Amino acid sequence: MSTIGGEIIPIRYLNAVGSQVVSAALVEIATLFGVPMSNTQTFVSCIYGAGASYKSRLIMKHPFVITVETWFITAVIAFVLGFAVIKIG
Repeated sequence: MSTIGGEIIPIRYLNAVGSQVVSAALVEIATLFGVPMSNTQTFVSCIYGAGASYKSRLIMKHPFVITVETWFITAVIAFVLGFAVIKIG
């Protein structure tokens, strides 16, 4: 059985392709409704979801925590910078 993604969780190729398709579909649907959504966040979330579906596998905690922290910090920085640009302009 071939797998990819050994850094976070090894998943099968078919599951990885499925995650990519779901991620792309979510971003397209969000775009249709005018909701900003990052394709990177949706793809990583799909990978974690696919990994969590395996009964015998564990998701490595450290990469998961770093990913969530980075998403939160990036959102806060973007908010502050956006607010600053509006106030200055």
